[in-house]
Amino acid sequence: MRHMRLHFYRRAIECRDGLVCLSPYLEPGEATDVASTLTAERLREALLQSTEGEPRADVHVVAQPAEPGMEADLKELLALSRGLSVSRPR
Repeated sequence: MRHMRLHFYRRAIECRDGLVCLSPYLEPGEATDVASTLTAERLREALLQSTEGEPRADVHVVAQPAEPGMEADLKELLALSRGLSVSRPR
């Protein structure tokens, strides 16, 4: 059980690390929105821009949870993940 928790925690940290790397390619106002399909679409655009464009802003928090704690952070990451799967490009 402890190994599963550690694995889950490390995955969450990896997701946050990736969002930190993408944050300069999102405007700060875009990054603090509640995780949604719209944010997921902007995140997908930022991913494309990160390979070919210049950063638009400094590093900032993307999909920031409304409350402190790991549980709130995981809910936000899961909402962003769901938004990404809903907004898949055709």
